[in-house]
Amino acid sequence: MIVAGEKMAHNSRFRHRISAFDGRAWPIAAALALAGPAGLAAAAIGAGQDAQPGAGPAGLSAVDPAQIMLWRRLAASGNAEAQYRLGDALRRGTGVAADAAEAERQFRAAAAQGHGPAGDELGLLLFATGRHHEAMDWLGRAAERGDPRARYIYATALFNGDYVARDWGRAYALMALAARDGLPAAQTSLAQMDRYIPADQRAAALRGAGLTGARPVPKSAPAPATARPSTATPRPAAPARPAPAQPAPAPPSPAPVPGTAPAAKAGGRYIVQLGAYAGRALAEAQWQIFTRRFPELASLKPVIGSAGALTRLRTGPFADRAAAERLCTRVTAARLPCLVLRD
Repeated sequence: MIVAGEKMAHNSRFRHRISAFDGRAWPIAAALALAGPAGLAAAAIGAGQDAQPGAGPAGLSAVDPAQIMLWRRLAASGNAEAQYRLGDALRRGTGVAADAAEAERQFRAAAAQGHGPAGDELGLLLFATGRHHEAMDWLGRAAERGDPRARYIYATALFNGDYVARDWGRAYALMALAARDGLPAAQTSLAQMDRYIPADQRAAALRGAGLTGARPVPKSAPAPATARPSTATPRPAAPARPAPAQPAPAPPSPAPVPGTAPAAKAGGRYIVQLGAYAGRALAEAQWQIFTRRFPELASLKPVIGSAGALTRLRTGPFADRAAAERLCTRVTAARLPCLVLRD
């Protein structure tokens, strides 16, 4: 699976966590983590948000209370731009006390009138609060509109086949566009994807995204032996053949592995990611909050590791995916981040 910077496996796939809003500690349950025995460094589809230059309306770093009052009046009268700006101020807590529920209401009202940026922020907010299925439609539109944060999350979902149908070509194209736009987590995740998606598919995806010359694709670089788990079920060994009377020719090179999703590692275990935060101390403090609110976590140990500029918080293993999903259902209902991954 992919998570923003590292992926954990769902059939050895990527899974991501995204940190793409502003500098506030908004948990985002999107994390790109490549699957595999060790899993890859989780990029942000985690949960604390690092600063995203240019996200949201310009000038919101110092909003005058009078401006907030004006936006409220205009928003109440149905002005979509005012609804959007008020929603973003409420989300950020800029010039007004932060209120995620009211921010969502304002974003919805503006988006219903066709305000594109409001729809983008609504999708990101829905994803951040665990409503992944509902978020995907908005995030897909935001990705098409060019929001690098949405492209990162949506690309991760497409790669993993989570919430949307799996499409590695489109996933790679969107991740490449997000990387081109300077999203560090996307740049890391794109490098991870290179190890899983065949070169011809990557090249086609880049051409489709208009990035033919932006990221050269090796013509025939063989994948490392450990980079791509086997996609086929084990087959019985072929029966031994009698030795030939004359020297046998050198065996042919192995056939290339088809470009399908790597199969899940036999006996793989499920874990959950409970966000990504701005430092180990914050992740440890968040773990204490989780264990107090969800006593079943007390018997587990936190796994805290670096994910680029963030520190991810994971725990497990669980007996099966269903057990991990039951926990995540409770956690996301409390508006906290939780994402099921394969270890």
